[in-house]
Amino acid sequence: GSLSLSDCFCRAGSIDIGDDTLNCIPCGEGMRCPFSSSLATLQSGKAMLGPEFVPTVAEGYFTTVQKPLDVFRCRFVDLCPGGTPGTCAGGLKGEPCAVCPAGRFWSSKTCADCGSTALAWLAAAVAALMALYGAYFLVNLEVSAQATPFKTICTLSGLAVSALQTLAVLGLMSVRWPATLTKTASTLQLLVLDVDSIGLTCLLGSNALRNYLFSTLVFPAVIAWLAFCHMVSKPLRKLGVSARKVPYTVNTMGLVLQLGFGTMAAVALKPIMCTRHPNGLRSMVSYPSLSCEESQYGLMLACGMALLFCFVLGFVALCSYATWMMPLWSARSQPERVQCFRFCTSKYRLDAYWFVVPVCLRHLGIALSIAVGTNMPPAQTAGASIVLVIYLIMQVAVQPWKAPLMNIVDIAVTAIFVLLLNKSIQVDPQMEMDFAELSAFAFLLLMIFGLVFASVCAAVALVLHHAGHNVNCILDLRRQKESEEIAKALKECAEHLLQINLSDLSETIDHMNSYDVKTILDLISLLSLELELRSNIHLNMRVPLSSLNYRLTRARLTARLSARLTKTSTAAVPSPCADEADAAVPPDRPELELSEPADDSEDSDGISL
Repeated sequence: GSLSLSDCFCRAGSIDIGDDTLNCIPCGEGMRCPFSSSLATLQSGKAMLGPEFVPTVAEGYFTTVQKPLDVFRCRFVDLCPGGTPGTCAGGLKGEPCAVCPAGRFWSSKTCADCGSTALAWLAAAVAALMALYGAYFLVNLEVSAQATPFKTICTLSGLAVSALQTLAVLGLMSVRWPATLTKTASTLQLLVLDVDSIGLTCLLGSNALRNYLFSTLVFPAVIAWLAFCHMVSKPLRKLGVSARKVPYTVNTMGLVLQLGFGTMAAVALKPIMCTRHPNGLRSMVSYPSLSCEESQYGLMLACGMALLFCFVLGFVALCSYATWMMPLWSARSQPERVQCFRFCTSKYRLDAYWFVVPVCLRHLGIALSIAVGTNMPPAQTAGASIVLVIYLIMQVAVQPWKAPLMNIVDIAVTAIFVLLLNKSIQVDPQMEMDFAELSAFAFLLLMIFGLVFASVCAAVALVLHHAGHNVNCILDLRRQKESEEIAKALKECAEHLLQINLSDLSETIDHMNSYDVKTILDLISLLSLELELRSNIHLNMRVPLSSLNYRLTRARLTARLSARLTKTSTAAVPSPCADEADAAVPPDRPELELSEPADDSEDSDGISL
């Protein structure tokens, strides 16, 4: 008997779940509930007041027919078109639209028949094993200090694989991306060994535990295959096959692990990536059909941690140890140990051989940021951005690649990833606002701390300087050698250079890296300008320190002017020593224009020559 229509139906944003009486509850995340929404109209897809009053499941979410208000969040938006409960795209099934039916696999936008996919993957596996067998001969070629075209192409290929791995890992994030980036990341899930997206379910089935165990065993299987190839090479010497050397085999193993390190880190951390759905349940991001409360999840977590500690962290520790010991091994003439870890150094400059460790830590840091912030998307983007910015700073400061082109490309790619991370679409405005507030406070606090710390260091250095102590270790952030020791070493080096033939010295310079040649040219420029040495090489743009600190009195300037006039007057008279006098003065040295500051001289008049 009510006169108001609103008394008979639920308001927008709520839904009626009562049978005979009106019982309105909030719809919550993942549901679109217009005015007059009810459980019956949600299930039937029809409303008495018209189609615009039908409640629906939002795009990117899923509910079952049996529990239409129990909302799941889908991994990719295009997998769950929304609408009525139980609707999935392309023939998917499960909760939430996680797997294809038996005998089918996910291909682009639909579940396709397996057909000969299983045979194709078996052939691909055989081809991969043959490629690994031949990699031994390709990766153990002679190393040069210069960036050869072939090595540069190989290094660029590795950098491209690394960039694609990073894009694939971004597809594991909980944030919503623009459609282009989402499609690209979903296509590249092959690089994080997502068997559902690459058709391996035709061989392995749709069991989440079995599929994850397969992905964790890929890298151990690769190492086992390379070890097997090494062992069988000795008996095959009778057939003309050369026996493999242990250092070369170890180097091949290390290079394969380094190339796939981003994939290995992401696979190891997949069990940690448990997302919480609007209904309160938790499931794995990569395997949405598996709940994080099931018993199978514990076994998957154990396998992931084994891969993380034995292969991921173990590889980082091994590379760190090798880069620490490399100079000592070289000094002790232990080439077999250096050769075992040549994968750490062959792509980088000889003074930046250790940069393999920051590269590995970048991949691990991005994967760890995504795993830790699975249920807080802003934390994922912030953590990954911090990792990339730190790596970018180190890359710009060190420029580790042998080819300058590689350094430019690596810097540009890293900067693009930083920009891409800021293009995520806001999902939860309140969460975004809270995290932005916390991040702003933390960053401002960090900035203030950095400025205060630098000021304190500068003040301590000033006090120590006035006390007569050496402050280079504070201002230069490292301990410098004493100037007398450096001067002695420079003199000894100059004496040795005088004893080397010009042709031998020229040949040595020809084999140097371009950055090392630039360092030599910088040294020549520095010595030529600061010590006033003559050089036929075009000097780099540099202002000598003496020109900035020159202080002359009127008497000294008058004496220099008199000497200049005397030299000019005697130059008109032929003299046997004229050639020597001309040779003593560099013909291309510019005339100095000096002025006397009024407050630093005995006379206040400015005098110029």
